[in-house]
Amino acid sequence: MSPHILSGRHHHDDDEFEVPLSENWLWKSNNFSLVSAGIDIGSSSTLVLLMRINIKKSGSGRYAKFKVVSRELVYESPVNFTPYKHGGLIDSEKIRKIISAAFSGAGVTKDSIDVGALILTGEAMRSENSSEIGRSLSLDSGRFISVNAGHKLESVLAAHGSGAVDESIRSGSTVLNIDIGGGTTKYALVSRGQILASWALSIGGRLVLFNRDGFVEKVTTDFSNLSEKLGFELGPGSYVSVEQKKRLATSLADIVMKGTKGNEEVLNSFPELALTEFPDIGHYKIDGVMVSGGVGEFVYNASLPDFGDIGRELGMAVAAQIDKHGFRKLIPRSCLRATVAGVSGFTMQVSGNTIYCPSYDGFPLRNLPVIHIHNDDEEPLNDHIREKVESLGITPGRGVVLMFHWDEEANYSNMISFVKQLKAPISDLTESGGKVVLVTDGDIAQSLGHIMEEEGLDTSRIICLDGISLNELNFVDIGNPLDDVGALPVTVKSLDFNWRQYPKERK
Repeated sequence: MSPHILSGRHHHDDDEFEVPLSENWLWKSNNFSLVSAGIDIGSSSTLVLLMRINIKKSGSGRYAKFKVVSRELVYESPVNFTPYKHGGLIDSEKIRKIISAAFSGAGVTKDSIDVGALILTGEAMRSENSSEIGRSLSLDSGRFISVNAGHKLESVLAAHGSGAVDESIRSGSTVLNIDIGGGTTKYALVSRGQILASWALSIGGRLVLFNRDGFVEKVTTDFSNLSEKLGFELGPGSYVSVEQKKRLATSLADIVMKGTKGNEEVLNSFPELALTEFPDIGHYKIDGVMVSGGVGEFVYNASLPDFGDIGRELGMAVAAQIDKHGFRKLIPRSCLRATVAGVSGFTMQVSGNTIYCPSYDGFPLRNLPVIHIHNDDEEPLNDHIREKVESLGITPGRGVVLMFHWDEEANYSNMISFVKQLKAPISDLTESGGKVVLVTDGDIAQSLGHIMEEEGLDTSRIICLDGISLNELNFVDIGNPLDDVGALPVTVKSLDFNWRQYPKERK
């Protein structure tokens, strides 16, 4: 399957000149498609999703940008339980087999994957070898696979994958997406397409496992302590009746619903459950609630089979709580695959095709931190960039992205003035061995690069891109150039492998 061939025909007034779109050089430079892989290694399940992302160039001149115009599902894997070794370590060999089987099922090879992301979520992120697994799999799983982790990022991706973001745009409303997985519950408040806030709790459907007779086979220490606090004794070998499971699930669902308020109510009674800071969202009116994640499946369909955990009972209890609180229950586009769907379609951008990149040595580039620089006279750029590098802990030799807004005339005088300000800090960064990627929203990347050549900068370590939107504290991967296009695929992400223990005190 070639990701760069688009079906269809380009029609001219004279049929004699009809040619397939894929053979039209002008079409290929402005319209193309990518195969994207989304791999989610979660607390209880591992999923693989393959999508075709269709991209079109819109606008002209300095305002021209490549935009995603549609996404087509190519393949979705069956549900696989996330494999762990003794001691809670993720079994990397079995994970590789799951991914390989998914690629085979889709009829693709690693080389067929253009762009994508791998994310370790929930309890899987807490595994001691999570960062090692992420790095090794990102190198194994195709031309360009990123590693993403972090509760807030997962919340945002789930809100996109479930359809909550699209629903908020369609209806002009404020939607709360609750993503309940095997080990964590993530919230994302969305209004008219914008993520207003995200936060997370340590509650999930697979923190306790039962055998067929109702005896506890496995329970996490944290969940055992929580259950005891709620009046239930759960330990390996203890018996839990159907009625007790329902009552426990109701207590958990009550905490989940209190968490929808995003305030201190949950934290006062259960501070150990907080995985992130909780925002103040009391002034927002929630128009509807959407539930995704594995537990979300049971919110909308209680007749699904039990998986030997508390997920089914928790889903049913959450559904009852939503009705009790008077929320409008919205139907998600995807429940179990919400996070992996979000990864496949949300994190990828494409640069403009008038870029400056004299050397592709070392590509793909991974985990480049973003610094937003301000092109004004308030502070010299040299001091500004050095302060940012120090505050973000960017070590010598590490590549970095300098993002800036350009609203001036794209003439030589303005650009050379800007380059002269950048000369000293860029020289410092490149001399230590790192790549420097300048990213702007103006259509000046190629011109800027040539002026840097004139100024004697080491341009073998400099890249200039335009048509990309970034925020500070983003991290980006930059893939190999796209065939026939001259643009570069960019994946925006937030990495957080330093999972911190629950805060004992909150300000």
